[in-house]
Amino acid sequence: MLFDLIASFLTDYLLSAVLLFTGIFLTVKTGFIQIRGLGEGLKNTYSGLFHREKTKGISPFSALCTSLAAQLGTGNIVGAGAAILQGGPGAVFWMWVSAFFGMATAFSEGVFSQLTKKKTADGEITGGAAYYIYRAVGSRAGKYFASAFSLFSVIALGLTGVAVQSNSIAVSLNESFSFPFFVTGVLLVLAASAVLLRGTKAVARFSELTVPVLAGLYFAVCFAVLIKNFREIPEAFYLIFKGAFRPEALGGAFTGISLKTVIGQGVKRGLFTNEAGMGSTASSHAISDAPSPYFQGTLAVTGVFTDTFVMLTLTALCIITVLFTGDTPKAGINSGSFAVVSAFSSVLGMKGASVFTSLSVLFFAFASIIGWNLFGKSSAVFLFSERSTGLYTLSSLAFVFLGTVCPSSLLWELTDIFNTLMVLINAPALVILSIKTDKKHFFLAKEADK
Repeated sequence: MLFDLIASFLTDYLLSAVLLFTGIFLTVKTGFIQIRGLGEGLKNTYSGLFHREKTKGISPFSALCTSLAAQLGTGNIVGAGAAILQGGPGAVFWMWVSAFFGMATAFSEGVFSQLTKKKTADGEITGGAAYYIYRAVGSRAGKYFASAFSLFSVIALGLTGVAVQSNSIAVSLNESFSFPFFVTGVLLVLAASAVLLRGTKAVARFSELTVPVLAGLYFAVCFAVLIKNFREIPEAFYLIFKGAFRPEALGGAFTGISLKTVIGQGVKRGLFTNEAGMGSTASSHAISDAPSPYFQGTLAVTGVFTDTFVMLTLTALCIITVLFTGDTPKAGINSGSFAVVSAFSSVLGMKGASVFTSLSVLFFAFASIIGWNLFGKSSAVFLFSERSTGLYTLSSLAFVFLGTVCPSSLLWELTDIFNTLMVLINAPALVILSIKTDKKHFFLAKEADK
């Protein structure tokens, strides 16, 4: 009971307040970077997609794909469905709000990660939130805060986080193909080991090759669903905006949903999917061989935009147009994954939709396992030493297996709590650094020196 009360306070109240305040503050501080920098970020992204430049280290596009590998996980598929079922269509609006301000937060994370990155003894670049948190606070207190963040990061990303993703894979494969949980766990560990044990560049290369293909296929199916149900799209937007402020007026399947629940689900699930404010993707932006911090910051903006305003929105519209508009029956939808399957069944049939959703969860969640392991690894290096990476990777692989055989509700609760604890340290550090920093060097000057 006490655990539930603490978890509810952290994730439903404190998390929303801190994320929105930080996002609004940094939006003003950066001169609305999510508006003036988005076009440039998209241009840089597409340039990296079609024109691969040789770099000494990891290219900015590879770093972005590594970030997206973590962001485009089950949160955009299962998480979107769960948020709508628990918070109603209005939760989508609050996901948009948190993502809009979160783009300024992500930009700041990208910039400060570039400014504080370091080279390890073996020649690899490392960095991330722990490094700029230490600079923000300074002295001994800075070390304590950065170490606390690193500990939460190792748990939230490298342990419980990868377990959530492997759990989603195991449940999805079992529901669609009756695939044994134990066998799924063993196969996932073997597949993840083949990538993770080869180092940071292998992780970045894997992400660069898989993310564009996975996203393209998923977008194609979503567009097919929306084209078939295009007449319901206006009503879907009506439900989203009405449910964002007056959820009680929707009635039907959403009777009893409070405004607190709508906002809480939107912000909490939005954080899980785009990660802006957690400091998790900062590690991928740190390892980029970008021409300037500003450049990498605009790519971070693009990551949040792609994750929430494109992929998550497409998933949400598919679910709402098929399941919650017109005279469509609304009963019997009891899980986020089943909501997605039911939506896709309008063009693929139930069996085809089940197979496609399971494979989407498999590949997106596996990409997240790879990305999150890398993010937690940089925290392990900061917290312990470079020699800890082997033990960290083995521990992470163990949790990949455990996730396939543990209850999903417990894993989600633990992940939500540690995600929130990361935000509570990372967000204030971003605010402090933005105050200390002359913005003409770090926010407005495109060719600022590193």
